[in-house]
Amino acid sequence: MPLFHTKVQTVLPNQITAGINEVLRNSTITDFRKFLTNDKVLGFAIGVVVGNTFTDTVKQFVALMRGIIKFISTFLFTAQHTVRWQLIPFGDFVSSVVSMLLIAGAVFVLVKILNSIWAQDETEQFGYNATLVETKMLRAEQVKTNELLAKLVALQTNADNQPAPKEEV
Repeated sequence: MPLFHTKVQTVLPNQITAGINEVLRNSTITDFRKFLTNDKVLGFAIGVVVGNTFTDTVKQFVALMRGIIKFISTFLFTAQHTVRWQLIPFGDFVSSVVSMLLIAGAVFVLVKILNSIWAQDETEQFGYNATLVETKMLRAEQVKTNELLAKLVALQTNADNQPAPKEEV
């Protein structure tokens, strides 16, 4: 099986695809591809990127709460009871939430692209859960074993219920 997926082969001419496959066979490139598709590396990178945007959103939320408190205190404790909406930073908070959603969406698309281009099999894809797959396989084997044990118990029960053969004297 070629290293480069067939989706990309339909777009690129055969010479380019052959050249890319030759480059990907190089051990350094292969090691780098395995490094990039490692769950821990991608998970860390995603955590840093999305975590930074989430931190900004939390900071803007705190600023929004401070603005609301300042607005309420200004309205209640000033002599004129003026309404000053500009004390509440709605725009910054909304902008931060939209920015976080856009960055998370871009990271999601990037991971999908990396999975379709770089990962050669299911185990190299980000988000592959080996423990879950192994647990499902073990569960299927356990069901088969339980069925065989049930058949064995039924056979044993049938053998015990049959009359003993008569001994000839």
